[in-house]
Amino acid sequence: MYKYVKPEQSPQDEKEVRQFLKTLRELLGLTQDQLGILLGVTGNTISRWETGKSQPTLTIPQSFRLFLLIEQSGLTKNDLPLDEYTKSVHQFSPK
Repeated sequence: MYKYVKPEQSPQDEKEVRQFLKTLRELLGLTQDQLGILLGVTGNTISRWETGKSQPTLTIPQSFRLFLLIEQSGLTKNDLPLDEYTKSVHQFSPK
């Protein structure tokens, strides 16, 4: 049987994830409660993710919902709070 080992994240990575989630939510014009409903968690959970009190562990369906929210919003990768490395990795995406 295989055991999943969660990759280590640096404090900088955790800060970037928190900032990404908060900025994305604000760009989409959603409250924490509204984003929570769309992802199947509570607004308090979104708050804990954004403040770093807990780390998001999105399931595949939750990740897909988040992807669809971004796609339907019309945001492009240049609108999103991505670091330069992430932008360069996705430089060949259609948007």
